[in-house]
Amino acid sequence: MKVEIYKIIRSQRKTIALLVDKNCNLIVKAPLSISIDYIEKIVEKKKNWIIEKKNELSLRKKLVRDFSDSCTIKIFDESYTIKYVENFEFAIKLKNNIIFIDIELKKQVRALLKLLIKKIARFYFERQVALWADKMQLKYKQIRIKDISSRWGSCSGAGNLNFNWKLALAPKEVSDYVIVHELSHLRYLNHSSDFWNEVEKFFPEYKKSKKWLKEYGYLLEL
Repeated sequence: MKVEIYKIIRSQRKTIALLVDKNCNLIVKAPLSISIDYIEKIVEKKKNWIIEKKNELSLRKKLVRDFSDSCTIKIFDESYTIKYVENFEFAIKLKNNIIFIDIELKKQVRALLKLLIKKIARFYFERQVALWADKMQLKYKQIRIKDISSRWGSCSGAGNLNFNWKLALAPKEVSDYVIVHELSHLRYLNHSSDFWNEVEKFFPEYKKSKKWLKEYGYLLEL
């Protein structure tokens, strides 16, 4: 079965990148000089990965979380109960692991939860990054909690760290692995063997968390 290419985006880039978008379409980013024949050969070579990614995204679309009254959601391994309240003075409020939401805003529950989770994630990452940076004897600049479509975290050459808010829905050890991963980039801004040795030095079980993200990362949705 031949994999159909939805779109080819050419630019001054030096390498080919394959991307399966949220609608399961294959997008190829390629250098200006690369021929269509060569692109099709690369796509054919990566066919199994592309099909796996398409199947994963199709499954993700079918996943619907239950946000009915008294349901629970785990954030950094801690359970929170959702409670809808009539005539509530706030859109959303967290108290004693209970998330109170104005019942009139039930249709916006995902957007409201996302805002709350981002706040919880900021607190978690600010604390944990500081702890890990101290252990690793590293200095960083800013921490940002962001919507990152294709990555779980990033580290800039200036020492700024970005983390995907969806990590709050993963086990804590997975989030801590991403922290160590991005902090390690402060020493090695690449994925060389030296970089992975640095990660393993401080997070020996990193392969388990890396594998978890690869296999279950698509579940980290609201």
